[in-house]
Amino acid sequence: MNPVNYDIRHNNADVPVAEETLRPGELESVRPLPRISIHAFCESEAMQRTMERLAADRRMNKVSMRVTNGEIEAAARTFSSTATPNLVILETHRDPSTLLTDLAPLAEVCTDQSVGPDGVNLCNLRRS
Repeated sequence: MNPVNYDIRHNNADVPVAEETLRPGELESVRPLPRISIHAFCESEAMQRTMERLAADRRMNKVSMRVTNGEIEAAARTFSSTATPNLVILETHRDPSTLLTDLAPLAEVCTDQSVGPDGVNLCNLRRS
């Protein structure tokens, strides 16, 4: 598996990145999410604020969402004593080439229903 580089490069590093603006009515046709549980682990305050704004959105009324300051280790500690939610969101600034290895402690404590892209069971992938 090849690591993916998620860095966004800009031609001019001195130009600040503008936040994406949301136009009124742009999301009106989006349906509410089903009854699921989500736990987000955020490194930055900006991501934490974004997740908290998401949790307050009316389309998230049925969603049980928790936002925690922390990264992979915090998620592994949390889920070693509690059940994993339907969706785990991790913000990380780790090197993409070592990310799967870095996720090993989390894979050891997640439930067998945890899946990633293309329906791959992440726990079984890491335990093999």
